[in-house]
Amino acid sequence: MHAQSQDATESPVTAQGSIGFALGVPTGAFNQNVENLGYGINAYIGAEFAGTPFGIGLDFSFFTFGRSTRNVPFSETVGGAVRVDVVTTSSIVQPHLVFRMQPDEGVVRPYLEGLFGFKYLFTDTRVQDERREREEIASSRNFDDFTLSGGAGAGADIRLLHAPPNAETPFRGIYLNIGFQYVLGREAEYLYVSEGYDPDNPDIRRSTTNMIVPSIGISMQF
Repeated sequence: MHAQSQDATESPVTAQGSIGFALGVPTGAFNQNVENLGYGINAYIGAEFAGTPFGIGLDFSFFTFGRSTRNVPFSETVGGAVRVDVVTTSSIVQPHLVFRMQPDEGVVRPYLEGLFGFKYLFTDTRVQDERREREEIASSRNFDDFTLSGGAGAGADIRLLHAPPNAETPFRGIYLNIGFQYVLGREAEYLYVSEGYDPDNPDIRRSTTNMIVPSIGISMQF
């Protein structure tokens, strides 16, 4: 009777989340135009339906693909006596709705997933103190575009810690997460940014935005 009562109180939905380091590897025309790897993060939060291998969640990635730093006089009035850094970065944010298949238990929990969402590509320029990089003086968004995207992924959660059944902790388990996604993106426009970038002659390029996204990080079951 006690076991039946305990089972009846178990939630039909449990939660899972992960965060880690990720690479954005452009492919096809995007690779020819960008010429750089993207460095950033990948995060996931989702719900798992108890007694099934199915889950649904949100996946979020952020990558910086290009960066340019120019050291210039603060103004014409003071000339070269006071100088600042002008930093331009080209980045991508891509949030996706995720449908995932993954066993709920196990030392190794492999998964397959489908993704659908969008990419937001943007270029920002900021003026900052040349000695204190975190001290921003001014900033501006120079260019941005939006496009739909979707793809598929696979990976595995490898158990590092497992909470005992009666442990008073919100975590059921902590895992090493290794993932791989192939994300197709429709055509978009973006600025090509590298060292030597000239803001007076911006290089606007257009292509599909396909990427391979390998990642490694930590995942948790709640």
